[in-house]
Amino acid sequence: MHVVLRDGRDDKISKEKDQVGGRSIRIAEDKRTVGRTVLYENCCTSYPIPLLLVIYRDGKVQQRLNTGGS
Repeated sequence: MHVVLRDGRDDKISKEKDQVGGRSIRIAEDKRTVGRTVLYENCCTSYPIPLLLVIYRDGKVQQRLNTGGS
């Protein structure tokens, strides 16, 4: 994933271990904080599922939250 910063710089955000995709990207009102869900393969479905929510600020991971598969 990459984020274009206010000053026009392109900031690449590395994949998480075993990640197959991402979705539900949201930008906070402060325009500095971004959240996204991280998708992982699942043995019991034909599609990847979100297992992690990652919060970034200024291009750095601030927090990783296990979503419990919901």
